[in-house]
Amino acid sequence: MNQGSEKAEAAAEITAKRAQEIALAETGGGTVVKYSLDYDNGKKMYDIKIVKGNVEYEMDISATNSKIYSFEKKTIPTTAKATTTAATSKLKVTPVKEITVARAKQIALAKTGGGTVTRATVDYENGRKVFDIQIVNGSAKYEMDVGATDSKIYSYEKETVRTNSAKANNSTQNNTTNNAQTTKPKTNTTAPKTSTATEITAARAQQIALAKTGGGRVVQSSVDYENGRKVYDIKIINGNLEYDMEIGAANSVVYSFEKEVINKQPATSTKPNTNSTSNNATYNDYDDDDDRYDNDNDNDDDDKYDNDYDDDDRYDND
Repeated sequence: MNQGSEKAEAAAEITAKRAQEIALAETGGGTVVKYSLDYDNGKKMYDIKIVKGNVEYEMDISATNSKIYSFEKKTIPTTAKATTTAATSKLKVTPVKEITVARAKQIALAKTGGGTVTRATVDYENGRKVFDIQIVNGSAKYEMDVGATDSKIYSYEKETVRTNSAKANNSTQNNTTNNAQTTKPKTNTTAPKTSTATEITAARAQQIALAKTGGGRVVQSSVDYENGRKVYDIKIINGNLEYDMEIGAANSVVYSFEKEVINKQPATSTKPNTNSTSNNATYNDYDDDDDRYDNDNDNDDDDKYDNDYDDDDRYDND
């Protein structure tokens, strides 16, 4: 039942007083000795009992369309009628108080011993309003129905689920190379915390990971769930080493750690070739001031190895 239909029904519902008037009109009078609000096959009903003379009537009247869905009539002894009339003189109807969905989750988590609530919906079972709760705790998945009016657990199921971490561990063992080094994660014997725990941020998880690897560069950071536990999956490259690890979001524990040597491509040399001389290079000109190896007739100041008539021909023969 969606929210829109619930609002539509709530707007069209009759009151308890109106239901009693309909019932008295059906019996031709009498005294209302009992009335209550109940659910029958998911329908909201007023259950009304009337005594008229030595006849007792019981009927269910729909709260949404005023129809009478059940009607019973029986004769009662006179002494019983007197007792019933006396009892109804002080009859009070106590409204039913329902628990909230948050309270239903608490009841379910107490039953499973913790875990993560993955589903919480409202349903009706045999005319009874219940909360359908699903919880994952480690490798176990639980489903149960918690009564909205009495907090009772009406159904309870438990099954073992295969987690992604088990598949990942098998794959890692089969593909391990001589260069890879895997650190076996420590077994966590502490019961998983509920969603009320304060979680660390992705930035804090990266700091923890970098401290573990002694620095490097974070190339991947994502959120995942392992055994019902929220973790940060972080990959770091430091030199020619690649690290993979999982860090608990709730307790900062490093649950898995992998280290692998990676191959780097050799750097391409960009050093210019100093042995080759361009055909267009000019070492014999007439206009510069420092032509150390030229042989020209200019008047420069420092032609160390030429043979000319300038002012500073240190090694010429002139």
